[in-house]
Amino acid sequence: HRLAYKAQSYIRAHIGGYRITPSDSEAMARWVRLCLRLRIADPAQLSALLDQPEELPPDDAECLQWIYPPVENCRWLIAQIDGCLDYEVQSGVVDEARTAGKQNLLSTGARFVRDSSIKSDSPTTEADAELMAHLFATHNLATIEHSTS
Repeated sequence: HRLAYKAQSYIRAHIGGYRITPSDSEAMARWVRLCLRLRIADPAQLSALLDQPEELPPDDAECLQWIYPPVENCRWLIAQIDGCLDYEVQSGVVDEARTAGKQNLLSTGARFVRDSSIKSDSPTTEADAELMAHLFATHNLATIEHSTS
């Protein structure tokens, strides 16, 4: 059960309690600018581009593949504990990590994307900013679902 306690502590510190750093802030702003420049408005369109990254310049492909850190931390934790805890305990820890990742993504990440869309160089309407926040949230939620199924 020591591993379960460590996992819960990690969830509180690195998933639920994550705060956007300056370098993450810049990566998110680049992601927003690129999505706006490429006119990516739909999660399916983003997925199609990520499935064939060779169609993009390497810097653009890397930028679009960027994952929100709490989501990445959630994926990392799930991989670390896989098979190390009894099924019930592991299932509970995975659910807790996913929930914390989703909550942080929606309350902090999507709000930041929305705000940085409005502040971006290209004139962005309120609707476009909402669309970018939705795209960011949907893309990262799919990543959480994919990593835990």
